Amino acid sequence: GGVYHAQLNKQVKQVVVFKKGAEAGKNYFSLFLYEVKRKLMVLAPAKMLHMLLIRNRGYDVEIAFLEGMPTKIISGGCRNIQKYAFVHANPLTYGYSTYSFRNKYEEIECYKKYEKIFCVSDTVRSAFAEKYHILADVMYNAIDDTDIIQKAATISDSVMNLKDANRYAFRLISVGRLIKVKGYGRGEVLIG
Repeated sequence: GGVYHAQLNKQVKQVVVFKKGAEAGKNYFSLFLYEVKRKLMVLAPAKMLHMLLIRNRGYDVEIAFLEGMPTKIISGGCRNIQKYAFVHANPLTYGYSTYSFRNKYEEIECYKKYEKIFCVSDTVRSAFAEKYHILADVMYNAIDDTDIIQKAATISDSVMNLKDANRYAFRLISVGRLIKVKGYGRGEVLIG
């Protein structure tokens, strides 16, 4: 998945271990199986998970694009494979990745097996260093400016009418998903 999936080079192999939450929980039985699988993966060693799911197919580079279980799985690969991890969420505020490991020590040991760890912001990098005492680099998420500019150019008539009628109104423009992790919950008082 992902926004840029279609643009990946054909030689790049993507392995999806978990289906998206909505797909996994269509009924109680599939939700139950999802939870059993998740709990077994927490208890399993990283090497076993890598062997079962990635199968040591001779990749040169393996990348965990999300903290938590992907980081654990990729850390179990052979030592001669270059491993890279991405961290998106502030681990001090949203420490959900810890639930993919038996304990914090196991999580730290997994991160130590990576050649480089990339955090998507300075704030996340600082929090990561504070929690794990491991250095990481910052690599900002790719943003498609052209797409944003094109969408901004297609302002609807209702928005334009609002602009004329309320010339001095306060306006807030933000690019991102409207989810708690992004901090949008803090603005509800202002908007409401």
